Amino acid sequence: MAMQVEEHDVTGSTTHRVLLNYIPTNPSEVAVDPIGGPAQVYGTDFSVDGQTLSWDLTNSDIKAVVLLGIPVVLRVIYDKA
Repeated sequence: MAMQVEEHDVTGSTTHRVLLNYIPTNPSEVAVDPIGGPAQVYGTDFSVDGQTLSWDLTNSDIKAVVLLGIPVVLRVIYDKA
């Protein structure tokens, strides 16, 4: 397995999802760490389905900044096959 680190600019995103470069080997072990913000929790703040990482604006700590258009970059760390 190889560790993958990606950064995704989600400023002003209306889709609330990003496409990862690879499929994580274990979605529950994906780490999402907004640069300058609080770490996110799998199953509460975000989910992963295949290569798609989605976040829940109902529960996520980043919902206010995304909705206000404040710059948000998500650092996503996971193992890929």
